[in-house]
Amino acid sequence: MNWLAHAFLANGDVESRLGNLLADMVKRQDRIGMSESFLRGVCAHEALDRFTDAHAIVRRSRARVRGFRLMNGILVDIFYDHFLASRWGQLSDQPLEQFTANVYGEIRHFAPTLPLHVQGIVGRLIEEDWLTSYRTVDGIETALRRLSVRFSARRGRELALERAVKDLVDNFEGLEDDFGEFFPQLQRYVNRKS
Repeated sequence: MNWLAHAFLANGDVESRLGNLLADMVKRQDRIGMSESFLRGVCAHEALDRFTDAHAIVRRSRARVRGFRLMNGILVDIFYDHFLASRWGQLSDQPLEQFTANVYGEIRHFAPTLPLHVQGIVGRLIEEDWLTSYRTVDGIETALRRLSVRFSARRGRELALERAVKDLVDNFEGLEDDFGEFFPQLQRYVNRKS
């Protein structure tokens, strides 16, 4: 699962939610000195990822994404955030915009405690309203373009991950059905772990 799902499924206090949301950005060496609550959120994030990565339905979704074989897990995570955002009203009593505004407020409050490189990323996340933007296919394409820039720089070659939006569009019904079948199981798993 990606950013929105981690924020939505996070249990506990604000710092725990931030740990769950930001675990991939705050690397091990940067976790020294973070609060116990933040670190509990990191552990919850990692458990959620392990459950997701090992699940047969998620593997089925990954098989639908053919153009970027080595990146298909990340792409499915982002596609699932699209379905979460587009079905938000069925899953939460709180409007998506209100939820994301609350998350952004929590991030702003705790940003000074985060490593500087993370502060820059979360500043853009808030400014560009990444979490709400997942509601549209155009928002997913923009998210994939951002991700492509980051991974292309790491790998030293252009990835053009935004082209994977075609996999989302071409397999929309199947991916949406996969998400609809998987997400309640993920929620039950998270609730059992709480």
